[in-house]
Amino acid sequence: LDADEMLRSQLIRRLGNRSDHGAEAAAALRMLAFFEYAEVAGQAVEALGTLRHGCALTALQALTHLPVAGLEDQISRSIRRLGFLGIREAQPLPAQLAEPVSLVMVQAASLDYYGVRAVWFSWELQYGSLAGLLMQLGEQDGVRHAVASRFQNRREHDDYLDEVNAEEGMFAVPYGYGVNLLKSALQQSIERSYYLPPDLYASRFLFGATDLRPADYLPDFPVELLDGLPSRMSSLLAGCEELLDEPFFEGWLLNEPLVYECAEALEGQPLSSCSDDARQVVVERLCTDLVEPAKPALLRRLLLVADFMLRTGCQQRLVQRVLALGLSLAGAGLPLSRHPFIHRLTVESVELARQALAEGFDPRMNRTYNDDEEWE
Repeated sequence: LDADEMLRSQLIRRLGNRSDHGAEAAAALRMLAFFEYAEVAGQAVEALGTLRHGCALTALQALTHLPVAGLEDQISRSIRRLGFLGIREAQPLPAQLAEPVSLVMVQAASLDYYGVRAVWFSWELQYGSLAGLLMQLGEQDGVRHAVASRFQNRREHDDYLDEVNAEEGMFAVPYGYGVNLLKSALQQSIERSYYLPPDLYASRFLFGATDLRPADYLPDFPVELLDGLPSRMSSLLAGCEELLDEPFFEGWLLNEPLVYECAEALEGQPLSSCSDDARQVVVERLCTDLVEPAKPALLRRLLLVADFMLRTGCQQRLVQRVLALGLSLAGAGLPLSRHPFIHRLTVESVELARQALAEGFDPRMNRTYNDDEEWE
């Protein structure tokens, strides 16, 4: 899709002439019709109107809620053109390319400190096989990775998901909520002109008629959850550093070069064994250089974590404690370095970095270090 524009157009038109592989060509053009750029989507719809195969009509009839607006008339023209070519009866796509029989499962992880989470969708296909789509979504940088999988049976599916959850720690969530998370990530990708992962394009048909047009997601908390929250701040914030023990905050750690620099300066000594003054100097540096600039993003992420907890059936008081935590960071109370939650967050981040260095792992040695390899 990032090929030369003329070459890309030629390839798309050529698909419209491959009636000898009509089902595969129709499925490929259906995928391209959901591309977010008008020239690609429009060319795909036009090519479907030249493909002399009943699957082309099936694909055109399934094109709803496209990311590119205003293609309805072009879709209708392509359907009429197929009629002129004698293609008036839709032909089902093969089982591996057809829409799924039913939804199997939707799971999602809570956001980590940097606003990244894993989301999983799986479906049952015809003849008992299953399909899965695992995505890594960034609250600010959109759809980072996507990996599609196929399974012969439910046991294979469950074994694979168990392996994923050993790393990601996902929870079951409602389908609509999972879709909203994906739509929000798509919005971030489009705004930044990022290409989406190929496996997401290839799996788009699995969502059927679901509207996946990009859209921002804003948490919506019930009134009874927010009622009286400001007046109970003190009691809700008591022991707020213990929130880091909750599974919803499992990924809340700083993992940047400065953290490893601070850990290295300890020369193998745990930060907890340093004097209070020495420990406070490290915490204040991390707060000034890393946490304070990220505070607006952290406030939004805390709201999204609270929303996630609510969606997964978490106790109301625990959700309120997270909301209170966000309010406390937004207010003009304690300096960040004295805030119990932030203080523990920074101290534990340095300790984890110290342990990593002791084991010979230093991400600063690889300036391109990220988690891409885990998702390829």
